[in-house]
Formats: sequence, structure tokens, C-alpha cells
Amino acid sequence: MDKLSVAVIGCGYFGSMHAEIYATEPGVRLAVVADLERTRANALAGRLGCEGTDDWEAALSRADVDVVDVCVPDSLHTGVVLAALAQKKHVLIEKPLADTLENAKILLDACEGYPYKTMVGHICRFDIRYERAYEAIRDGTLGEIIYISSKRNSPTLGAKRYARQCKLITHSGVHDIDLVRWLTGREFENVYAASRAVRMCNEGFPGALDSIQAVFKLQGGITYSLENTWALPDKYPSYIDASMQIVGTRSAITMDFGDQGYRVCSNEGCEYQDVSYWTESFGVRKGDLRLELVHFLDCVRYDRTPRCSVRDGYEVAYAAIKVLESAERGEVVSVRGEG
Repeated sequence: MDKLSVAVIGCGYFGSMHAEIYATEPGVRLAVVADLERTRANALAGRLGCEGTDDWEAALSRADVDVVDVCVPDSLHTGVVLAALAQKKHVLIEKPLADTLENAKILLDACEGYPYKTMVGHICRFDIRYERAYEAIRDGTLGEIIYISSKRNSPTLGAKRYARQCKLITHSGVHDIDLVRWLTGREFENVYAASRAVRMCNEGFPGALDSIQAVFKLQGGITYSLENTWALPDKYPSYIDASMQIVGTRSAITMDFGDQGYRVCSNEGCEYQDVSYWTESFGVRKGDLRLELVHFLDCVRYDRTPRCSVRDGYEVAYAAIKVLESAERGEVVSVRGEG
């Protein structure tokens, strides 16, 4: 079988990791990386042995490109994805699907009936712990779900990298919103949320929230509580302190990602280093991110159904944006996608 040829649009922190995976995956050719900052694109291209350009439209229009991987800031997703669809490419969209309800609906409509593969890159669906929980729910181990709680908290490092381009809940909390919908197979009905904005505003990010707490009601009466912040102390030992508990009538499942089983301590303190999400060893990018990208490539190769559809991405983006609406209004709001 011929190698799949990939174009990565966006060479920032995450786009670079996507490109690294394609460059080291058997049966794949990283054809081109594109970024509006040409020096950044060229630096990544030089390191990975592909072409680099600041003309993203030309990159995704190339006849030799099969797959377009969109890793641009959230507000730019719509234009880049629509251009890739117009060129009849298979398209992977880094989460969230879009930054606004309007843009999410535009992409949902554009992908309806689209004959090529599309997927929204919700990485946590590819972590073995969540996969095990998914199976336990479906094989009856858990019984009927009573409630779910989650937290996804991190130091300000991520906030300072992303806060000017995206919002806390659509960047971080959206992971758990997606997981709860996927794990339960239920849609959200309503949400009440409260937020706080102090530290990030004081550090030069006006309007950026520090934290969000939300309580959802799902179809069938399941309740779900979410805790999300990116304002933990800079020296907090875990880059992503995440956990989830699912309580059912027969058993309870607890997943804790704060200490991933790999701790490094020095005279300056201790830290829990990533060995799950996008870890690197022997010069190769691995972890859940690689599993996600390889899954999509296999869907293209073997005509399989991607694990996270654009419809899934739409419903999750819709719910996340409704969390912000509830926090702003100070009241319960309906969470029912309008697509």
C-alpha cells in the first residue's frame, strides 16, 4: 500500500508534536508543515525532513497530500477546515471543533455527508484507562451510573501559552465533557456553572478565567460535576492533575492521572512527568497522542469509522460554550445542540 501523505497546518506546540509523529510513523510521509510564521515552519521542516511554508492554502491544496491535520488556534479552525474539505482531503481537527456556536454549526453542516474521513482529535478517548471504563460501563460491571465527577487542573504554564488564543473550558475542561458524553452514551440536558477570574487577569491576561466549576444533568438523570483550573502554582508538581470518578449501582471506577507513576525529585523539588499523553522516549513521540493519530490514519487506510466524529465534536463544543454562558448569566442553561 502506498504511503499516506500528510500536511500539518499549524506548527505551534501541539502541531509540532503531531508532525513529529507523522514523521516517524511507518507507512506515512510528512509532506509539508505550514504556519503563518515562516521561520517556525521552516525550523520544524528542517528538523523533520519535509517542506515548510507560510502558505497554508497551498500546502493543503497539494495533489500529493491525502490527509490534512489542522492544529491552528481555535478561532482559525473554520477557514482552514473548509478549505481542506473543498480540496477533498481527509481532515483531522485538533479539539475543540470550533470557538463559537456559529462556527461549530458551519463545520457540522459542511461535514454532513462528506465522503472523506473527518475526526475531531479528542485525545483522552485513546487513553487505556478511559477505554477500560468505557468497556466496564457497557459490560455491566458498573451497573446503572449514578453520578460522575472530574477535575482537570494545571499550573499557569499552559494558561500563559494558550490564554490569548482560547478559553479555559474549551481548551482544557472540554476533554472531560467529551469523555462523559462518550462514556455514558447520553446527551447533556442542562448545566449550572460558576467561574473566577483573578490571577490570570493580574498577570496580563484580561478576561481570562482562572477556574470553572459546573454541574451537568444528563439524559436519564445522571449528574456530573466538573472542576477545571489552569491557575495552580507555577511549581505545582503535576503538569496535568486530572482525575475522574464514576459511581454506579454495582461498583465505582476511579481514575487518577496526577501521579502517572513516574516521579523525578531533585534539590529543587519533585515533579510528576508525563508518561501517558504525548511522552517521548528514544527520540520518538508516543503516548495517547500517537494512538489517536494512528487510529485516524487507519480509518483512512481501511475505511473505518473514526472514534470521534464531527457531530461528537459539535455536541461537546456546544456544551462547553454553554458552560461559559451559564457562568456569565449565573443561572441554569439548557444544553441541547441545535444541529
